[in-house]
Amino acid sequence: MTLAEVLVVKTVKVYDFASKKLYALVAIIAIISGCGNPPATKIHSSQPAPTVINLAEHVFAQLASRTNGARGNFVWIPDNQAVTATNLHMDASFFLRDVTNILAASQTDISKGSSYSCANYLTAISPRFCVSAAHTAARNSDAYNGRKMLWLLPSGAFYTNAAIAGFVISNADLMVCLMANTNPFFCRVLPVVTNKVPALKYGQSPQNLPLPAVLFRGGDGTPEPHTAFVLSLTSDGSSGVASYGSPVDSFVFGGYKGHDGWISGDSSSPAYVIINNEAALIGVASSPLSSSFVSARLAEVNSAMAALANAAGIPTEAVTLFDLSDFAEF
Repeated sequence: MTLAEVLVVKTVKVYDFASKKLYALVAIIAIISGCGNPPATKIHSSQPAPTVINLAEHVFAQLASRTNGARGNFVWIPDNQAVTATNLHMDASFFLRDVTNILAASQTDISKGSSYSCANYLTAISPRFCVSAAHTAARNSDAYNGRKMLWLLPSGAFYTNAAIAGFVISNADLMVCLMANTNPFFCRVLPVVTNKVPALKYGQSPQNLPLPAVLFRGGDGTPEPHTAFVLSLTSDGSSGVASYGSPVDSFVFGGYKGHDGWISGDSSSPAYVIINNEAALIGVASSPLSSSFVSARLAEVNSAMAALANAAGIPTEAVTLFDLSDFAEF
């Protein structure tokens, strides 16, 4: 008779909703088994199947891994100054600075030389196309034509790009804009994820983690930094709108919290989830605590991009959805 000891390592993940933290507990279990004559040949089991990744846990970990002293301010502006191409600065300690395609969002409209608001973003979804909230242009596609937008690069330098045509999506606060120049960065778009995040379908519970979303807050008509808030996505946006949890109950990453005031003056600012160090676009802020969900209107967005490209005589482009095939489905 022989004794075979097998050590099994089990990871137990615990989510504390009171403190908004995810913990990993490791238990080591010793199993003693075996009796009778050992087999002449020892058979080794095949490699274990790879662990299927849970999307909500992955996104939570992506944010939590960046909390070490980082701040929620994306850019900053000197006190009591208007936004110009020379005084808007990227925060060196911004907790998502390494996610470079966050810079796919413009920072402000400087068509008149300066701006006192950091809202009215355009967010790039392909080399030549951006999306915005239609109401920021009074639902008139011509209202964005010729507007010059200020954009940042990872170095903190700036450049400008102008919208030269627009197309309003019917029955949605969403507009597609053709840009004069090629966007240096653009975002893949988050697909509908109801079947990958149970909390979106069945409601938040300790067993079903919510999906954290990063939202950029713009200005309120006065110079101030863009501040990133982390809120829970509470709807898959089947009606074209993605909703978020209350700012009072925001997740805390680094040294900042959500505030009720974020919902003012942020129109058209982007909302993302962070997947494998990449920002996947959910949509652009349309109303308090909601965004126009791009993938919910995917066919119409792609059709608008094709129409604008054909009219301009340039190659047709289309939205690229983020590939979530490596993540668990439920």
